Amino acid sequence: MPQAISSNLASIIDQIPGACGCKDEQSTFLHANQEFKAIAGLRPEDSIAGLTDFDLPGEMAVHAQTFREQDQYVLQRKTAMTTFNVYRMKCARINAFLVTKKPFLDQETQTSGVLFHLTDMSALNTGLLGPYRSNAPRIFNDLSHPGGVSYVIAGGDTDITDKMDSETWILQHGHYQIEVMANLDKVPAKGALIVVTWPKVKKGLGFPARAFAILP
Repeated sequence: MPQAISSNLASIIDQIPGACGCKDEQSTFLHANQEFKAIAGLRPEDSIAGLTDFDLPGEMAVHAQTFREQDQYVLQRKTAMTTFNVYRMKCARINAFLVTKKPFLDQETQTSGVLFHLTDMSALNTGLLGPYRSNAPRIFNDLSHPGGVSYVIAGGDTDITDKMDSETWILQHGHYQIEVMANLDKVPAKGALIVVTWPKVKKGLGFPARAFAILP
């Protein structure tokens, strides 16, 4: 059984909006709130302490090795990582989550590991998720890099897999992407209009884009 976190930290996790929890440095769950347990396929009365991603009953267990590699990426570099993850939930429903992981230290118990938070983006990404609902190939399940079943939104390229599978899928389904944008911390979470322009380069793989935000 992993070392327990303090009651104060557990109480904060329980009250945070959205799915939230923490793991130790070996990617063993220490605690998670009810929202995360529901996403993971656990009952409210089930304890998650001592389990790993491989032990979860839902589809998330399929990606367990990727999640563990992401945990080590965050711990070794002492940095946060944000990814966009797609899961098939109960009743074949597809959900998308913006997942943030970062190292933590419980000052009271000196327990350290990875703190994680999931924001449900499903309602905001109906165009992106539509092909999944129509049984399109789910290439996210086959990725094996720390980028995993997701797009890395922060910290560099949006796809850090060898074959750039997720970027290719997005670009072939009517979407474009912009990487390495500056000053996003000055833009509100909602309400701003982002304007982007770029040249149409024949057979071009990538090129600089001009982007600016109009604030509300």
